[in-house]
Amino acid sequence: MIYLLISVFIFNIAAYVVPKQLTKQEIYTSALFSFSLGILLDVILALKYHLYGYFEGGVQLRSLIVIIGLFPSAGIVFLNYYPRKESLFKQILYILIWTGFCLLYEWTSLISGFL
Repeated sequence: MIYLLISVFIFNIAAYVVPKQLTKQEIYTSALFSFSLGILLDVILALKYHLYGYFEGGVQLRSLIVIIGLFPSAGIVFLNYYPRKESLFKQILYILIWTGFCLLYEWTSLISGFL
């Protein structure tokens, strides 16, 4: 639980302090989209089809903290630095770097006992 709370704190601070290249509308839209998609997929894949779950079965506070605390802030930071006007190569490289970061985060989450 400590890893979760530290992660939420760091991701939200990062989303708050980064120089914004997005408009307020883009920030709110991306946060709402990531929150809604997280809830929708978790309800369908975890609760209905039992394909995965964050911790134990059913709805839990920890999984809601992940969806509410991590998904929107990570989406904001990702989109804020996305190289929209750059070449396709730079866009793909950016996505691959973020994919590597997400895999590293998942791995450290497993090691720490968070997942």
